[in-house]
Amino acid sequence: IASRSGGRGGASGGHLAGGGRSSSVGRAASGLAGFGTVLGADGLAQALGSLGIEDLRGKPAGEVISRIADHLSDGLHGLEQDVLRGAIQQAIYNAAELTGDPTYENLEASLQLFLSRDGVEGLVELFLTQYVFDRVWLLIEDYVNKRTDSAGEISNMEVAIEQACRSNV
Repeated sequence: IASRSGGRGGASGGHLAGGGRSSSVGRAASGLAGFGTVLGADGLAQALGSLGIEDLRGKPAGEVISRIADHLSDGLHGLEQDVLRGAIQQAIYNAAELTGDPTYENLEASLQLFLSRDGVEGLVELFLTQYVFDRVWLLIEDYVNKRTDSAGEISNMEVAIEQACRSNV
């Protein structure tokens, strides 16, 4: 789980709409699971095709991951879209654990390795963990920042919250 404190603005940046949140998360999780299933069985090109974004074949890994997140968070707006999109992106980055050149081929190989080891369930778990962490951190970030001047203390709090989210998802 990556730190998001640099660009989020904290809880004062606005509230996420309560209505429809669970259905948007459910749709994103379902879409990510479907993508992972096709990826594991047929490869990245087919998985992208299942999302209607097959034009990404051969593009850099960052661009592919960004477009997947865009597609799976499509139809949302504002902060809810930002949080959901960020959680999807970070989950895919965490699953891929890209080392070396972040090419399309490396992305495909690393995601397939992850899926063979952890399955589609592992990919969805990464997404849900990241989403819960982002939501919780978003709500308390301003509170933590107002209570300490130490970047180390803020970082320690963030890590503690991440671990709590990970153990509860």
